Amino acid sequence: MKAWRILASGLICMMLLITMAPQSFTPYKTVVAQEEKTVWKRPFGYNPPPVGHWNFFISGNIGVFDWVLELMTHYFAANGTYVPCVAESWQLDPNYMWFQVKLRKGVKFHDGHELTYKDVLATLYCVYLLKDRLWYYIKDVQVIDDYTIKFTFKEKTDYPVFYILWHWMIVSYTQYGSIADKVQARIREGKDIFANTADFQDLIDELKNYRPETVIGCGPYKIKSVDETKIVLEAFADYWNGKPPIDEIHLIRYATSDLVWQAVISGEVDYVWAISPAPELVKQLEANPWAWTIRIPRPVGVTLYINKAKYPLNMVEVRRALAYAINRTEVGWVQYTGGCVPSPYVIGFNVPDLTRYLNQSFIDKYLKDFKYEYNPAKAEQILQGLGFRKGADGVYVTPNGTRLEFTLVTGGSWINAPAAENLKAQLEKVGIKINVQVVDSAVWTDMFYKGAYDLSGGVYGSPGFSFDEYYHKYMALYPGHDPAKTWGQMHSVPWKTQPVNVTKLALDINLFPAQISQAQLTEIYSTLSYITGNEVPVINLYAPAVVIYMNKRFVFPTDPRYWSGLGSYELHGLRPLFAFGWLKPKIALTVLASEGGTTSLAPGSYEYAKGDKVTVTATPSSGYNFERWEVDGSPAGTSTSITITMDRAHTVKAVFTRIPYEMYIGIVVVIVIVIVAAYFILVKRKRK
Repeated sequence: MKAWRILASGLICMMLLITMAPQSFTPYKTVVAQEEKTVWKRPFGYNPPPVGHWNFFISGNIGVFDWVLELMTHYFAANGTYVPCVAESWQLDPNYMWFQVKLRKGVKFHDGHELTYKDVLATLYCVYLLKDRLWYYIKDVQVIDDYTIKFTFKEKTDYPVFYILWHWMIVSYTQYGSIADKVQARIREGKDIFANTADFQDLIDELKNYRPETVIGCGPYKIKSVDETKIVLEAFADYWNGKPPIDEIHLIRYATSDLVWQAVISGEVDYVWAISPAPELVKQLEANPWAWTIRIPRPVGVTLYINKAKYPLNMVEVRRALAYAINRTEVGWVQYTGGCVPSPYVIGFNVPDLTRYLNQSFIDKYLKDFKYEYNPAKAEQILQGLGFRKGADGVYVTPNGTRLEFTLVTGGSWINAPAAENLKAQLEKVGIKINVQVVDSAVWTDMFYKGAYDLSGGVYGSPGFSFDEYYHKYMALYPGHDPAKTWGQMHSVPWKTQPVNVTKLALDINLFPAQISQAQLTEIYSTLSYITGNEVPVINLYAPAVVIYMNKRFVFPTDPRYWSGLGSYELHGLRPLFAFGWLKPKIALTVLASEGGTTSLAPGSYEYAKGDKVTVTATPSSGYNFERWEVDGSPAGTSTSITITMDRAHTVKAVFTRIPYEMYIGIVVVIVIVIVAAYFILVKRKRK
């Protein structure tokens, strides 16, 4: 038995020698090849310099800031959470009287300086010159250290948190610090822009006239070039979260929307965010194999502002006549050929389910008359009831001889030119003459804030946002909408004995949950909804849907909850793709194997995200050796496994060779000699 055990052991050893002899013990090699430049392209409307400019705070700027500047955090609308960016941590006082932010250390700007409290304050003190509502609540700003800032509030509120952490992007102190320092000095002198704008007018003018040569930020991209056809942004190598996987962003300027859609359908661009495109275009796009699309509801819509300081628009009956004279569905489809959702109630805001904010019993009792369904006959009946009579040209004239002739000013953003012409045609059917004035967006903004219009377009959203826009921002903060010149802040509702101050109520919304309960918030919404519907200071018209397209040659998130957040803040919402590296190009890996073996990734073609590391293992067949790897035609190691870094397209090949016939003969001879020798040794031992 011992003889056979020895023989068996010898055979096993020889078989192991046969198996292991052809293999190499060289450690596997990571192949690092030269990277290829990856480019992401999208249509982008802008005016090249000198018409367009780089001043972040002034209208008419070239809006690349969401790539070039940075945010404290990213806010996810789907679940209401903040994710750290350059704000490492933050703390809100449990009593809602202060808010503290701690900055991430080591964050670099494009000019090389490190982010500190100075850059944050440069941003916020310039925001102060805009009379932004954020500063309505801030009592004091305290610098704890270079990276920690504490904001003390005038009253209990959490309103500033959103604006500090997400709404406003951080500009560079090297560009805006001089202006911001002057603002801070005047505030320390006891001056208040909300009490007296004149104390800051020279600084407001200085900010308005400032034209930096470029944008210095600490965001993921820097401006590389800009011309008449495109803007090129290049990845910032020292970005705090690592260099983005996309090397360059090309923002392409197209002359017409038709050219944009040709580029999208052909796959020339990689992304588009389109408000209610034509259904046939969407069908074409969805039919393309490279197109990934998603439709999301847009929570913001179009509002028609009415200048209540001008006669006879200061008469509520005239404003109601306008509401009945406008077919909101028709004008909505003119502006958004892919469809829109008209507001069911003219109460200043629109959501699919009003019961999210208001009680159904209240809706049924108090809002039923505020649908203002299209009824041109009723519109004329109201005008005639005021003693208005049509002139020879069919336009109504008031008893004092004033013609119902108004100018509709549009900058093309909220009410575009075709929609404005449709509104004109509709109102002229009921004897109200409209002159459409299309102006540059920057001019429109200036006219709108100054109240230099009869009718104009604006935005509406949730009730909190909309009421703050109507009754606080424009009414209280901008002279052109001064309530003393328009219709006053005090208004009545049938269930209250005393009039209410609409501006105060709009501000009180921002005290939830710090100072008011959910029931009190609902009461405010109910009150302002009734006043808006009854007085018609604005006519909320319609909200469009949005179609988002992404080219499948990239890896990107497909969770609808993420994309739904792009309904209103499109560029802000898009930032995580670049800031967090969620957008990556797909890169091809081709695996080949010569005769005589197989690979753990079977031979074929695969796609991986840029930066992925892929390991492939080679296994020879019986009678073959694994000899080497070849990557892109060059030898790349002799270990049985190899790891490929997907920095560009690669071809990896496993090369196997047949074990020579002579080697088998030699091995057989050795085995026979070992067996014979073992036999004679055993026989000799037995004889002893």
